[in-house]
Amino acid sequence: MRRHSCFVSCALFATLCASLPAALAAGPAALLDASEVGLRDDLTWLADRGLINLGLGTWPLPVILVTSAINARRQGTWATVDLDALARVRGTLAHLDEATVVSWRINSARHPASDAGMAVRARNEAALQLKQDGEAASLRLRLGLQDERLARSPGPATLEGSYLALHLPDAVVSLGAVDRWWGPGRYASPILGNAAPAIPTLMIRRSDESAPGPASLAWIGPWSYEVSVGRPSHYQPSGPATIGIRLTARPLPGLELGVSRFIYWAGEGRPHDLSSLVAALLGKSNIDDPAVDGPDPSNEIAGVDLRWALPTDSATWVGYAHLAGEDEANALPSKWIATLGLQLKFATRNHRVELTAEGTDTRMGNLFGLHSDNRQPAYQHSAYVDGHYHQGLPIGAFIGGGGMLSSVGAVLAPIDNPSALRYEVRLWRARVSQSGSDPINAAYGQPGRVDGQSLQGSGMTSAMRWRLGLAVQRYSASADSGRRAIGLIGSIEVALHRP
Repeated sequence: MRRHSCFVSCALFATLCASLPAALAAGPAALLDASEVGLRDDLTWLADRGLINLGLGTWPLPVILVTSAINARRQGTWATVDLDALARVRGTLAHLDEATVVSWRINSARHPASDAGMAVRARNEAALQLKQDGEAASLRLRLGLQDERLARSPGPATLEGSYLALHLPDAVVSLGAVDRWWGPGRYASPILGNAAPAIPTLMIRRSDESAPGPASLAWIGPWSYEVSVGRPSHYQPSGPATIGIRLTARPLPGLELGVSRFIYWAGEGRPHDLSSLVAALLGKSNIDDPAVDGPDPSNEIAGVDLRWALPTDSATWVGYAHLAGEDEANALPSKWIATLGLQLKFATRNHRVELTAEGTDTRMGNLFGLHSDNRQPAYQHSAYVDGHYHQGLPIGAFIGGGGMLSSVGAVLAPIDNPSALRYEVRLWRARVSQSGSDPINAAYGQPGRVDGQSLQGSGMTSAMRWRLGLAVQRYSASADSGRRAIGLIGSIEVALHRP
């Protein structure tokens, strides 16, 4: 029955594709996936230097926000490195606007994702992507076949990356399964990352980030929101809804603030009436005595984040923090987990260089050992027994709950390179599942240490994009994981037809 439903969905998407009128450029409703990490780096370079005004802490990102920011870019003389970043953005957008694309992705050692750009969730994946844009709608069908999937889901077929989006006044509404990312982290997000298969979700996102009109609220600066309702598949208890709420604002140049909530509600055997929904939205989800007060109406992770870029004549310094509460006390988040990071960006004569150091702690209330020695894992719940995971892979930080991660990385982008080459090296170390075995974590569910290294290169032409990397993950508890220590991670995408 599930396979039949998949084919029916594919036929429906294909019919809708054929019915939409063709367009010369990406429609205003088109979306940019969170796994487009190279595009994110290019846009962030321009935003950090004050050349464009664009919030980049919430993905997927509507294309209309990017094109509007580029059209309203700061005028004057731009440095060569800035013009190169802008050219890379335009080249990537042109490729993502291709009408028909075939792709192959490889993860030969079946390593779980370890950053925003490594969402290859199977040993091999072949996919056909069809895309069509209209004046107010965008449709993308991505039909993939996966071999030796990392996720716990039956069957090789997937529609991950597919969506239908509509551009309404001041908002983009979409329905699909697209990689998402909340927060400023380069390698991890404590609430919502892209390690797990995308949850089919209905989203509404503001398509205009202008500041509030009333003078009394102008101090808020450019702001945006995202509200979503999703339904995880193959989850226990079956049939829950996820509710996502995120607000962002940029009150000062270079400063972006965010507030997020991710709620699990309803599902088999769970309260699902209006009063339980209201209680969930009001944050009344911490029931001390179920015999008296009834069962918990929901489970929730909520947090705050900030990112501050300080450009100088020779370099740009960036600091960021993302705190998320795994529990509630006095109507406020508690038992915090966190991601902290520092970046340095500068240009040499021939290259753009970006250096990142980042740490993530998913042990509740530990905060890198500064607050307590607690090792209890985040992402677990007594009623929502599959926790903050989707098909066994973490929805938040890729290591899952109960661990600590440290990363350092460097990106090198040759300036004015005709193939838009980009190189990245990263070293990371993690202690995972420190409180004991975690059977719901299919990525790193056994206590141990993971040492990871990766070296990647990527580039593109007018009709093709490619990425190839060597990834090493030495997991001290991986004797029966079915994964090898060293493998290739890469992809190639070839356009068959240009709109």
